[in-house]
Amino acid sequence: MLRPVVSLAFISGVSRSALAVVVALCAIWLITSFNRINHTDIWGHLSFGRWIVEHGSLPSVDPFRSCVPEPIINIPWLSQVIGYTWHQALGLEGLVLAHATLVTLTAAGLMLAVRGRGVSTPWAVAAAVAGYLLALPITGTIRPQLFGMVGFVATLWAISRLPARRHPLLWLPGVFALWANLHGSFAVGLAALGCFSLGATWEAHRVAGSFGALGQDHVVRRAWLALLLTTTASCINPLGAKLLAVVAGFGGNVNLAGISEWQPMTITSLSGGLFICSLLITAVLLRWSPRRIWVTEVLLILLFGLGALLAIRMLIWWALVWPWVVAPHAAATWLLYRRVELVESSDEPHEPDTAPGRTLLVVAIVFATVLWSPPTFGLITGRCRPEESILSTDTPREMAEQVARRHLTGRIFTPMDWADYLLWRNPGAIEPLVYSHVHLTSPELWQDFLLIRRGDERWLRVADHYGLKYLVTSRARNRRLAESAARQTRCRVLHDDRQGLLIEIQ
Repeated sequence: MLRPVVSLAFISGVSRSALAVVVALCAIWLITSFNRINHTDIWGHLSFGRWIVEHGSLPSVDPFRSCVPEPIINIPWLSQVIGYTWHQALGLEGLVLAHATLVTLTAAGLMLAVRGRGVSTPWAVAAAVAGYLLALPITGTIRPQLFGMVGFVATLWAISRLPARRHPLLWLPGVFALWANLHGSFAVGLAALGCFSLGATWEAHRVAGSFGALGQDHVVRRAWLALLLTTTASCINPLGAKLLAVVAGFGGNVNLAGISEWQPMTITSLSGGLFICSLLITAVLLRWSPRRIWVTEVLLILLFGLGALLAIRMLIWWALVWPWVVAPHAAATWLLYRRVELVESSDEPHEPDTAPGRTLLVVAIVFATVLWSPPTFGLITGRCRPEESILSTDTPREMAEQVARRHLTGRIFTPMDWADYLLWRNPGAIEPLVYSHVHLTSPELWQDFLLIRRGDERWLRVADHYGLKYLVTSRARNRRLAESAARQTRCRVLHDDRQGLLIEIQ
């Protein structure tokens, strides 16, 4: 009788569910690793990180603009330091690697949070994939908010487990203490815990019939204790408790009204279409689901759905809350459709069909992902991609080289989303009138920036008021300004490329 040359009996088997998890996470990692580094606020954050590392302290005023003498509050200082240090160690490929890692960790955390609600692994995988697709318009940009996404899914996991387990009370405050120094989005985590506390309180009151018995309900006690501990932990930062007020008032900054991602969602856009589809799915599932609907679920849907409608930037939190809410109802509706008894359980269903062959397949998939992913391949082999293949095509690379080559110094006007990269490439030389940290800009300066940007007839007088020495204009967005500058005898074109003009004001 012929016998196999190699036996796989010594290899531990892997279930189909585990294989699905690996496939989904590797796909998310691989797709994200092909994203180019955007040319917007990542460079401003890296510039802040460089300044903090070089000076060994946090800036009290804007270190890049002398025209803004007012004190500033730089919330994501820790992520800026981490980002700069990481870039110094691993370069541009390292930034892409960090992007893919944080997005994949978010997907993995969302799977755990959904599994914690008693949903099977395949449905948890589907929830993570749905969340990733829904957030694609936002997650393509590398920014400190990515740390907040990881913190948020950790919060959802804690909410899933607190009714049955106390351990989130031990580690969740540490997450918020770190999160408050990484990004101001820790406030949405507190909001989610607030929804959970209110929902648990209402449901306990409905069962007990009086508020006097609420103190005896362990879920209510844990919910409010978690909110208290995380709020207290969030105060462990350079500003202390003042940070809570600063973050709460951030959305009221009038300058944000001129930024596209802080404007209300347009239903006809890609983000709007995805959001409407998710609302329709939610309505259908909550109508037909045999599973009991939590008050917490209703509060989360209302709060984060309204937030996404009011500001496109809030879509990312909806993309994480929505799968967490609807996945259990989708699973329950499917079981009802299949006429299978619905059992709510947080335990992994026994799956005897583990196979060693799947273990080898998992190893092959992980190996192929590492090999095909540009940042890991480049860092492991030492053959990293050239800069032009990593940066977005809108990055003003040639303009930044011209500024450096000509040793230009002084105050400069440039499109807001270009200013960060020009500042990063020319530290200590140029001083942008406005860059992507618009919340650090006074309303008066912001309005003057917009006046110059649109080429208003008063632009040169305003430029003289701020002592502008140079203009960088975009062909696509500052045509009127460029044409007006061409008619001024005091303006001289120093450089002309496919993206725009570099103009000196004499």
